[in-house]
Amino acid sequence: MRGRSLRERIMNGEVIVGTWVLSTNPAFAEIPGLLGFDFVYFDREHTSNSWETIEKLILASLSVDTPSIIRIEDNDPVNIRKTFELGAQGVLVPHVCTREDAESIVRAAKFPPLGIRGTADTVRSAGYYVDDMKKYLSESNKNTLVCALIEDKEAMENIEEIASVEGLDVLCFGAGDYSTSVGRPGEGIRANVVKEAFEEMIRVARKYKKAVWFSPASPTPEQVKELISKGVQILMIGNDMRAFYVSLREVMENVVNKVIRKPC
Repeated sequence: MRGRSLRERIMNGEVIVGTWVLSTNPAFAEIPGLLGFDFVYFDREHTSNSWETIEKLILASLSVDTPSIIRIEDNDPVNIRKTFELGAQGVLVPHVCTREDAESIVRAAKFPPLGIRGTADTVRSAGYYVDDMKKYLSESNKNTLVCALIEDKEAMENIEEIASVEGLDVLCFGAGDYSTSVGRPGEGIRANVVKEAFEEMIRVARKYKKAVWFSPASPTPEQVKELISKGVQILMIGNDMRAFYVSLREVMENVVNKVIRKPC
């Protein structure tokens, strides 16, 4: 690991900014780092990405000294372990609804005595060889970033219990899924009931000294300033698929339709 880890920066109170990559093309994992993003977020839940693909994306981001966080598809200890062994600094687990869910993530992410993660010195996170296993385990436990995605009505009903779990670092609010879970599909943070839940999650996160993560859909400078003032430390802004779609739509509307396919 070069420089300070994402976890260390967050624990020091810094605001960090990342972007979401869904593509399998390693170039999309490099570009954010070249532009100055603090981390790249790779998704296994909403893509067909295999672990082999994720590994290539992690390597691409590391080639420009940019750490990564992986959103896995479920609360599975093997997937959590693989996330860190392949070289990612953080894991985000979806649909964390209970204290037990949060505790299981921490157990899988941390080596003993903090958890049950299995040891291996032939993986990327260990540099493929370990001289001092005690030091490696201690440094790993110190730097692995553990994030829970709060996106269900049940999760907010149990938010105090989830946030109180030791070893859980970040609460990420999923406005889209939460909106659906409370009967307001498609409204997201615009719905008062969703906004109120987000505000409550921030309050609880502060109480238990957890960092807050939010991903504004179409952020403005004013919105970002407001989010930071409320205590949001991790911002994920934009994604490759949406950027590609919007760019092509602009070309289609402003060039193709107006010049090539214009009505007679």
